[in-house]
Amino acid sequence: MPVKVEEEKQPQLKNINVKKKRCLIANDDSIQLMVLELLMTQQNFEVVTVENGYEAFLGVKKTLNNPELLFDIIILDINMPICDGNNACKQIVALYEG
Repeated sequence: MPVKVEEEKQPQLKNINVKKKRCLIANDDSIQLMVLELLMTQQNFEVVTVENGYEAFLGVKKTLNNPELLFDIIILDINMPICDGNNACKQIVALYEG
């Protein structure tokens, strides 16, 4: 005798506002920057690009008072003019430590 199986009801999704993840990429090599931007965009990130660590620091500093604009990931090249990735990272961490 066949068993009657009831279909499971799937929950109905209503208008869910999902915040797109944000990524800051600092790299002075335009080809590397383009490849990283493409990879992150394919992963559904909103990407902001800059060419050195100082610009990365300023970009992060601008977002501190607006939680909607905070970066979910920051990718820093180690060798950059003006301010390298190591120094930029230290400066960014210092912003959050206050």
